[in-house]
Amino acid sequence: MSKSRISIFAVGTTDWMQYRPYEQFSPQYDGYYLKLANRVFESLNSQEHFLREILLREELVELSVILSSWFEDYANEIGLWAAYTRKNKDLHGFYLPFYALHDYDLEAINVEDIAYLIWHYSCRQTDKIISPNSPALHTIGVKLVNMFENALDDAPGTDFYDKYLVIPDDIYYFKLKAKLYWMAFQNYLTGPEFKQALADQIEELQTEKDGLLSQFQDLSKLVYALQDDYLYKKSSSFLAFTMPEWLAEVAQCPEPLRADIRGLFQRVMGEFVFEKETAAAYQFRHAYTKRLFQVKPESVTLKGIAPGATVYTSLIDWKGAWWVTGTLASLGDATSAPKKPKDTFNPSLTPFYAYSTEQQQILRETAADMESAFLEFFGSRLVFFKNQKDVQAAMQAESDYYNESKTKVGKWAKPSPKLRDKFAKQLELALKDVYQGQGLGLFFEPGVGTLISPLLSTLVYSLQQENPTPKEINNTFITLFRECSPAIRQYLLEQYGSKNLQFPVKTFFNLTTHLDFLSRYYNPGAYREALPNNTLMLEE
Repeated sequence: MSKSRISIFAVGTTDWMQYRPYEQFSPQYDGYYLKLANRVFESLNSQEHFLREILLREELVELSVILSSWFEDYANEIGLWAAYTRKNKDLHGFYLPFYALHDYDLEAINVEDIAYLIWHYSCRQTDKIISPNSPALHTIGVKLVNMFENALDDAPGTDFYDKYLVIPDDIYYFKLKAKLYWMAFQNYLTGPEFKQALADQIEELQTEKDGLLSQFQDLSKLVYALQDDYLYKKSSSFLAFTMPEWLAEVAQCPEPLRADIRGLFQRVMGEFVFEKETAAAYQFRHAYTKRLFQVKPESVTLKGIAPGATVYTSLIDWKGAWWVTGTLASLGDATSAPKKPKDTFNPSLTPFYAYSTEQQQILRETAADMESAFLEFFGSRLVFFKNQKDVQAAMQAESDYYNESKTKVGKWAKPSPKLRDKFAKQLELALKDVYQGQGLGLFFEPGVGTLISPLLSTLVYSLQQENPTPKEINNTFITLFRECSPAIRQYLLEQYGSKNLQFPVKTFFNLTTHLDFLSRYYNPGAYREALPNNTLMLEE
């Protein structure tokens, strides 16, 4: 985020250019939108509006750049906002949430577009819950719509994005990665969110002793490694999409290539042994799963690294070939170093796609079998216990049953009534505690595994109270949308009702029609691919 500076303009060149995929400032093109951004800032910073009371000056500057960039997107048909509204319609049935949209026109500059962008940014930056139906948002929206409509005739055009977003089938991978970087950090929708998140992450790591920074010893290398998470893995509060998903939406390319771009989330990061170099590939074997990866030589810099060395790096699968992406660091000679016992590796930190295709299938089948066994054993997807000790005892019994059944028949079978009856009274007593908001909930996430949390019992209690206080309503809303996966949220509301689920401030929309949208906004990471817990360890 830009710092305050002495200038005749509130919004400077650096503020504008940080969300461009190019470095050269054009006085005719960028200069026009920069001046417009300063006019937007004057409007947002007015004492007539509430924004200056909740946002810092630097944040008002950034919001001015975002809104002016939105206008640039509209004027030049870049396609970011069009993709956002289109996918909202596909996913939720509406172009934008919260608003009636009776007069909404996809081809026009709408008050709702401006109001939503201000709401989205303000809530993310302040961590406050603001009503999207606030009359103040509508007032600001009307004022800016008039400003943008008056500016439209003089707005300069560009064909830069028409060319930039064309992705040929034979694109060099690192040129594609540069476009992912634009999606993550250099466009007005996802850029502000991810730039701030990365800056906060780096600041936190710099205060840790013996953390990642001590391993990399070079801040620039650490930053480069961390950026990869945002390029491939992390989801934005816009649609809960990853950057490959976002790029696939706005790219101009053949449909098969669009599918290849979406598949770039299958990144494998960790320790590898560099085995040898061939004419076609460098061979890296994952230290834990033992899977052999054939890596493109042009993506590898092995200065001073000989066969037999252990390295820490990230690999990405692009159209059937593996490429090194991110930092590659030597950890020493694997042949001379003491061999690590398998139990020193943390399987929960091992990327799912580090396993072979066959191992991945086994993990998925095992998760499915364990889910069926869990449901048969406990009789429900969600069960409650008084304390951690009771949870562990029940999980051990269910695990023993599952393992014994598989040994006998190769697949799980229904548990004996006696085994389940052992916990029937315990479960009944725990359920009574749930109504007081106590105890622990044990939930089986479909395709993933078990989750243990005290929040589950608290939520069940909160959803069933007769007269919840405003504070309890607020806590229920925040916990359900920020902490719960879509599967947990849906299960809780189906089983215990939604009468106590309310937006914490005054609104004019039906909350039940916006459940998925709000979950994607508040908890975007929960919408990634469901992967089995890697604690379902595989034997060599």
